[in-house]
Amino acid sequence: MTGSWVLNNPSVVSNAMQALNSVEPGAGLVMTIAKEKNQRSSAQHRLKWQWMQQIAREMAGQGKGYDAQEWNDFFKGRYMSDLLISQDGDWRFYFDGANAQWSGTGDKTEFYRLVGKPLETKDLTVANMSEFMNRIDQAVQKHGIHLITPADLEWSR
Repeated sequence: MTGSWVLNNPSVVSNAMQALNSVEPGAGLVMTIAKEKNQRSSAQHRLKWQWMQQIAREMAGQGKGYDAQEWNDFFKGRYMSDLLISQDGDWRFYFDGANAQWSGTGDKTEFYRLVGKPLETKDLTVANMSEFMNRIDQAVQKHGIHLITPADLEWSR
């Protein structure tokens, strides 16, 4: 048995406790509890790209022809601002400047894509990356897309 959980919500804590309760004494397992690292995990990064590819495929069928990179840029521009600002208030200058450039007319989707282009999810903490992923999941559900999370990456959400 191998498992790792970011204990960021009651559901994850419950799953971790269930896994721990299923362990037989003397099974030769070691449990380690460590402080959350400051940068999003590589598993979260892999899952994000699997989702971006799925979103690109499924949204193409709905007439929204962005590729995976363009969807990634869009979601970064749409959902990362408050997460980055909560980590480092200096991000406010970037987002205030970007918002000042938008005239309030035109395609907001394209605006988000352009704002998100220079952003990197590696700047998010594990917890904020989890929130970012949840926002993406909720957004695409409104378009009838149910994102697939492989069993080996379920814990990374």
